[in-house]
Amino acid sequence: MSKSLLLLTVVLLFSASSKAQLTESDTSAFSYQAGVNGSMITGNVERLLIMSSLTVSSVHETWAVRSSNTWQYGTIGTRFTENDLFSRNFVYLYPDAAVYPYLMFWAETNRRRDLNPRIQFGPGVTLAFLRNPAATARLSITLTYENSEFGRSNFEEPEYAGNPEIETWRGTLRLAGRFILPESRLRLLYETWLQQSVKDEKNRRFYLSAAVDVPVSSGFSLRTSLIYNFESVVLKGVKKEDTMLMFGIFYSGGE
Repeated sequence: MSKSLLLLTVVLLFSASSKAQLTESDTSAFSYQAGVNGSMITGNVERLLIMSSLTVSSVHETWAVRSSNTWQYGTIGTRFTENDLFSRNFVYLYPDAAVYPYLMFWAETNRRRDLNPRIQFGPGVTLAFLRNPAATARLSITLTYENSEFGRSNFEEPEYAGNPEIETWRGTLRLAGRFILPESRLRLLYETWLQQSVKDEKNRRFYLSAAVDVPVSSGFSLRTSLIYNFESVVLKGVKKEDTMLMFGIFYSGGE
């Protein structure tokens, strides 16, 4: 079985498991959100970029699970530029507490960075320092083991050259939340994290996403998102930064 297929199997099993556990318990609360973002350019340069996402969560009194999965597909002319999967999965204990622990499993592939796959997992703790109907904010700290396998070994950083596999322990500082504007239907969503290698101070990643969400009907909303990625360790010929401006529609539901 290829690594990409194995990765997809793990993601689907995790998502299916969280939904099955929900249906087996009357005390659980199930929610989901599905959406698609995209952009298209025609003319001198033909560019297509589609990003679809599915998030499911099952919340119980003493524990909860959440699986957030994004698939990105893109072309420039007839050349594939993206065919990427990013899966973020969490198991929480006592999620209604102000401070609660969790286990994290992240997996991703990235065609542009020739990454297939990257896997990281480990424990963390969240401080929910703002939680009310109008606004939420959570600060999380995680320590994970990470394994990244690349299709080449000619890295820009000479200390990594010659080996397509990078293993490290990594600390993650993450801030996420939402804010509903007073007397408005607009919702502001944000998430940012810094991931720092424990053994190499030059090996770090940074992510930032900010979105404006506008409800248009029951369950449906329009969303404009700005996404920024930075990765310090890259292969030769690969840029360290990516920025995307996306427009899309989302649907949220649950029980």
